Amino acid sequence: MLVLKNTDFDVELESATETHAEALCDLLNAAYRGTSGWTTESKLVSGDRITPADLVSNLSNPDFHLFVYQKSNQLIGCIGIEMNATDAYIGSFAVHPNHQNTGLGKKILQHAELYAINTLNSKRLVIKVIAQRETLIAFYERQGYKRNGTVEAYPSHLNVGIPRISGITIELLFKDI
Repeated sequence: MLVLKNTDFDVELESATETHAEALCDLLNAAYRGTSGWTTESKLVSGDRITPADLVSNLSNPDFHLFVYQKSNQLIGCIGIEMNATDAYIGSFAVHPNHQNTGLGKKILQHAELYAINTLNSKRLVIKVIAQRETLIAFYERQGYKRNGTVEAYPSHLNVGIPRISGITIELLFKDI
């Protein structure tokens, strides 16, 4: 098990395993499709963000690295990194709604970025966000990510939920190293 430690942060992340699958799905679905927390997409997308089977499948991908943050044996946060050539795609990023707006998400993101740069030798960080989520995009812009106009269709075919509004798209944000 890989543990990410950094003296600049007061959080420690560890590699996710299949034993985390059910709790991770609960966390991701609560953060993105629940009705509380500022990261909810529930007015834009319905259905689960991820299923345990999909999560276990992702964990078997050697290019996908998923980390969890636990406190008092409770899963509080998670973040994933998938390498694609020289780019690190950051996703599966969630903080439980009861722990949002505490700075924890920023620390988890910083851990993942350092891992992508220092361990995976990423040259650029990429995050995909529902383009209609201006508040979330503003958060990433404060973390140094930039918009360049790259937009994709919402990936309904990936079993990540059903759009509630027409014209929903995904915008890519980039952070050069």
